[in-house]
Amino acid sequence: MTGLSARFAAVVAVISLGTAGSLVSPVLATRAVAAPPTQIVDVADLASCCGDPQPDATGAAAFGTVSKAGGGEADIFASQITIPPPSPGLAAAAPPDIRLVLSRAGQDYAECFLVQTKNSGGANPQVFQLAIIKATFRSFSTIKQLAGQCDIDLSTDGIQSGIPAVEPDDVATVTSVSGSVRTDFLSGTFVVQQTPPLE
Repeated sequence: MTGLSARFAAVVAVISLGTAGSLVSPVLATRAVAAPPTQIVDVADLASCCGDPQPDATGAAAFGTVSKAGGGEADIFASQITIPPPSPGLAAAAPPDIRLVLSRAGQDYAECFLVQTKNSGGANPQVFQLAIIKATFRSFSTIKQLAGQCDIDLSTDGIQSGIPAVEPDDVATVTSVSGSVRTDFLSGTFVVQQTPPLE
């Protein structure tokens, strides 16, 4: 596969991912393919939950697929979490260990590790990002981890890196981990943002 759709890159940039979208878009835009026939984007707007340990935190996550006649397909999974100061719930870890846990029908199936962006923290909001692309053509596939990584097999010891196969109604929960203590503070459900026909 020669790359991904520039139009799909534009969709990712628009789905409330802020800097995460800006990070992913140039990579996608430089790998344009002829207009794929199918494009699906699932988005989860992440809102405060779980007793509001970080009431001012915000975030979003998105999973998208572009498929092309002839067997080419590309998946992208991205997330951005913003936590304005002060953030007392994150004081125990430096830098904080921020993760995105995905569940389906009440069962966790993937755990993603976000990375803190440069120049965030201190007097500035803390910003954490995740961006992974998987491109497949016929029997060949490649994964590019632009920021962070996901463990897509929680039943196996260690991290089984990959891109989670998100479905509508899956739940995304953002958690801060310190030692063995997990503090959930954002949550949202994936919904279909749009399934536009590509020209």
